[in-house]
Amino acid sequence: MGTDCTMRLLSILLLVTGSHVMSWDPDAGLIGSYTKRPGAKVIASSNQKDADLVIDNKDGTHWTSEGCLPTQYISHADLNVLLNACQKGHCSSSSDASGIATATDGNWGTAFRANVVNGKAELHIKLGNDAPLRFVTLQGSFGGQATLTVDHANDHKTVKVMDTKDDYHKETLPLNNATASGISITSNKAFSIQEIGALGILGCVDRLIVDLGTVETLGSIRVRSWPGTETYYSRLLTSLDMKNWHKITDINPKIIDAQLFKINPPVRARYVAVEHDIHTEDWVKSFVWELDAFGTDGNWGPSPPPKPNTRSLHQMFGVNGIWGWGSRGPSVNLKPGQGAYLYDQVASHARNYHQLGWDVKEPGNRAGYDQMAQGHGTNAQPWVNWDTEYNIWVKANLSVDASIQFKADKYPPNVWKNPKQDAYQFGKDFAAHFGPTKGNGLIAAAEVGNEPWDYLHDFYATILEGMAKGLKDGDPGITVLPAAFQAHDKTAETPPWHANYIGTRVTEAIAPYIDVLNEHVYSFVKLPNRTRIMSHPEHPLSEFNSMKNMIRWRDVNMPNTPVWITEYGWDCPGAGETCSYSECVSERAASVYGIRALLIMARLGIERATWFFYANLDKAECSPSAQHIFCRSGLTGSKEVSFAKKKVFDIHKYFLDYVGKTHFLHVVREDSDAYVYLLGDMKHGSGTPMATHVVAWRPVNGDDTSSQSVSVNLRAQPKSAKYISPDGLITAPTPSSSGGRWVVSLKSEPIIVEVSSFAVGGEVSPVG
Repeated sequence: MGTDCTMRLLSILLLVTGSHVMSWDPDAGLIGSYTKRPGAKVIASSNQKDADLVIDNKDGTHWTSEGCLPTQYISHADLNVLLNACQKGHCSSSSDASGIATATDGNWGTAFRANVVNGKAELHIKLGNDAPLRFVTLQGSFGGQATLTVDHANDHKTVKVMDTKDDYHKETLPLNNATASGISITSNKAFSIQEIGALGILGCVDRLIVDLGTVETLGSIRVRSWPGTETYYSRLLTSLDMKNWHKITDINPKIIDAQLFKINPPVRARYVAVEHDIHTEDWVKSFVWELDAFGTDGNWGPSPPPKPNTRSLHQMFGVNGIWGWGSRGPSVNLKPGQGAYLYDQVASHARNYHQLGWDVKEPGNRAGYDQMAQGHGTNAQPWVNWDTEYNIWVKANLSVDASIQFKADKYPPNVWKNPKQDAYQFGKDFAAHFGPTKGNGLIAAAEVGNEPWDYLHDFYATILEGMAKGLKDGDPGITVLPAAFQAHDKTAETPPWHANYIGTRVTEAIAPYIDVLNEHVYSFVKLPNRTRIMSHPEHPLSEFNSMKNMIRWRDVNMPNTPVWITEYGWDCPGAGETCSYSECVSERAASVYGIRALLIMARLGIERATWFFYANLDKAECSPSAQHIFCRSGLTGSKEVSFAKKKVFDIHKYFLDYVGKTHFLHVVREDSDAYVYLLGDMKHGSGTPMATHVVAWRPVNGDDTSSQSVSVNLRAQPKSAKYISPDGLITAPTPSSSGGRWVVSLKSEPIIVEVSSFAVGGEVSPVG
C-alpha cells in the first residue's frame, strides 16, 4: 500500500507541476442549469430590474414582485383588463376625445377631463369581450356627483356614486366577478380621471418567466419561491411559445426551502415559469429566489459509463463503529462474538469516530502516543489507549478507518493558534504512531474531519492542507481522506453551518496529499408537504444520486482517485425496537434497499461503502418520545436488546456469504422497470473478467411484494435463481432463455441468477 500511495502521489505532482497542467474546475460536479446559460433571459410581471436575481446561482438573493392590490396591478397588462383600452380606440366621451388615452395609460400622473355636453359629462370604456371582473380602481376629481357603473348589454349596475370628497383618492372597489362588457362614469358636472383600471377574473397573479433561448427537453426543475402567504397558490409552468402553458406541478406554499421536481415524462419547452396566485389581499408580494431547469438526467446528471469494479462486494462493505462498540468501555472487555467480532461477520472494514478531544486538550498540543502505548493515556485523557482498542478491531479482520472528528462548536477557529502547523503536527504524530508502514499498523486510513461543516471553507481548507500533509509525512502509506463533502450543491456554502461543498474545500494545492474522496449519501427525499422521508435508492429525486456528481468532480480534478461512501443506510424498526419518525422505513424495505444500494455503488465504481450505524441508539441517547433520524439506523438493535441482529444485518450476511467474492462487471439494463447487472470473477486466469451471476430487481418501494415479468437481452445460460430476502435465500423461478432473450420475474428484492460463466469485455458483449 505504501508503494502504491507514493507512486500515486508522484503521478499527481507530475500532472500538477509538469508541462501538462491539469485543468482544475471546482464546480466540475455541477450539472449546468439551462437557466444559467448565456443568452437566458428573465421576464417578470413586475419589478423587472431585480428579475435576474433568480438565475444568479445564489439562493440568498431573490426577486420580489411589486404586489397587486390595492392599486399596483394598474400598470400590468396581464392583470389590468383596461390598460391602454383608450389608446386602442375602445373609449368614448361626451367631450373632445383629445387626451382620452391618458385615462387608461397606467400612469397616475396624467389625466383626462370629461366636459359637460348636452347636460352630461361621460366616459365609456368597452371591453373586447364580456368578462367577469373582480375589482375596479380609479383616481379622479369630481365637480359633483359622478356614477360609476359596470355595463352589460342594457344593464348598468351602479358600483359607487362619487363626489368631491373622493377627489384625488386612489380607490379600489369590489365587483364580485360581475360580468361586464364595459365600464362607465357619468355626471352632470365635468370630471377628470387620472387613471381607471379593472382586475379580471384571474385575479392577482405574479409570473416570472425564464426564456431558455432554445427549445430543450426538461427532466427536472428546481425552484425556491413563496407566494407571500401560505394560504395562496404557486405552480410551475412550461411553454414552447409563451402562449400555451403546461402546468408541471403545484408548489406547496408552506415551503420556502428549495424544491426539486421530477418531470415524468420529460417535456419540450423554451420557457419555464413560476406563477403565484395571490388572490385579492392588499399589499401581498411574492418571491422567487432561484429557478433552474435540467435535462432528462436532472441535476444529478447521467451515470458514468459502467466498468468492472476492482473491489468485490465483500471488500466494499463496512460498518461505522465507536470506541467499545456501545459497551461503555474498551473493546478488550467484550466477550467473543461481541463488538468487532460480531460485525466482522459482514464487514470488511470499520470506521471509527476518533475524537480529537480524546487525544489533545486543544490544537497545538502533542498527543503523546508513546506515553499512551505505555498505559499512561493521552494529553487529553489519562484512560485512553487507542492501541488496545484498535488492536481488537484488527484481530477481528477489520481494516480500520479513523475519522478524526472536530467541529467549530467545540474547536472554534480562535483555539487553533497556528491552524496549518497545529493540524500538521497532529497528523504527523498520528500517522507515525498508527500508520501501516511506519507505525504500528493499526490504522489503514485517516479522515481529516467527519462533518466539520460549521467551519468557513477557507479555514477548513487550511486545516485539511496541514493535517493531510502531516499524515503523509508521518507515514506515506496511510490512506488520507478529506472530510465528507458533496459536489452537487454549491449553495450549501451559505450559511456556513451546513457548508459541505467540495469545490471550495478541496483545492488544487491540497489534492496531492489526498488518496481518496469521501461522501455521505442518504436516500432523502422531501415530499410536497415538506416532510423528509427516506426512499428507495433509485428514486430520481433521492440524494443518493449525488454520487454521480462526486464522480464527475473526481474525473475532472483528481482522475482515478477512489471514492468512498463512509456513511449511508436506512432507519427502520427491528430487534424489538420501534421506529416512528418520518424518515423511518419498514424493516423489509431497509433490508432490500441496503442490498440494492450496495450493488448500485459497485456499479458506480465506489470502492468502499460503510453502513451507518453499527447499532441502534440506546434509551439514554434516544428515548421513545424523542426519536429522531439515526436513532434506528443500526445493523443491530441497541444495548437494551443486547445488540440483537436486525433483518438488515441478516440480509447482508446472506448476500455476502453467497456472492460477496464477486465483482460488479457490467450493466445489462438500468431503467424505471428493471436494474440488471452482471457479477463475476474480476481476475480470471485468462485475464478477462468472467460473469458468473446476474442480479436484477424492480426499482420500487421495498414494501411492494408484487412481481413483474421483464424481458432482458442477454446471451447467457441461466442455471438456477434465488431471491435475496430479509429471511434468507429463497428459490426463485429460473428465467426462461431463448435466442439471447430472457424473461425473468422481478420483485423489489433482488433475484440472483447463477449462469454458465462467460467472458465480459473486449469485443464480446453479452448484452443485446
